[in-house]
Amino acid sequence: MLIGQTVAALRGSPQDRIAHLQAQRGQWQDELAQLHRRAAAEGARGLADLVEAIQALLADEGRAAGVGAGLEEPFAAVWRRIVEEL
Repeated sequence: MLIGQTVAALRGSPQDRIAHLQAQRGQWQDELAQLHRRAAAEGARGLADLVEAIQALLADEGRAAGVGAGLEEPFAAVWRRIVEEL
């Protein structure tokens, strides 16, 4: 889910994102914020770190440089898949 939703939110031309994809991205960002809060509250630091990296990737329009460093497995593997699919 994390991979598919993140890649979908970042794909498409800038013109495509203006309407449909921006609404989709906004909803995905809300879901990520909720997931981050839950993960942090439950002490799931690896998941919380991955969600933070995804949020940074979305905020920077898919530019992954400098983001996601230091993630532990299996979260690093999820991060690599997201970046590879962009």
